[in-house]
Amino acid sequence: RQLQNGTTMMLPTEDSLWVGAELTRRFGLPYWTLTTSATDANRGAIRIARMITGRPKVLVFSGCYHGGVEEAHVEIRDGRIGMRNMIHPNGVDHSAVSRVVEFNDVAALEEALSHGDVACVLTEPLMTNFGMIP
Repeated sequence: RQLQNGTTMMLPTEDSLWVGAELTRRFGLPYWTLTTSATDANRGAIRIARMITGRPKVLVFSGCYHGGVEEAHVEIRDGRIGMRNMIHPNGVDHSAVSRVVEFNDVAALEEALSHGDVACVLTEPLMTNFGMIP
């Protein structure tokens, strides 16, 4: 039956109205943005964080998957920011838009945030692409 309605909806649909109302009822938050992927959710979150903070950089964790956003295609290489394997730089100076630290390195996280240029931190509670690492 769902196939008759469509297999993917790239734009808002009527279903988003009742889903938003249900999320509001359950969690008490009045505004919701529904996306079709984690990458789209990250893009939206990064855009909002930059608008609110006026800061340019996104902090990510080396070796973690943060979706397909440009700012997340980095890792630590020889102590410096570098492109993840198999990622073409696409003309983006990633050091201008990203900071990267090792997962679970609190001291490195504090140092990276001390520069005052990070708009947001993309993370997940458990690193799942290498098993469940808290």
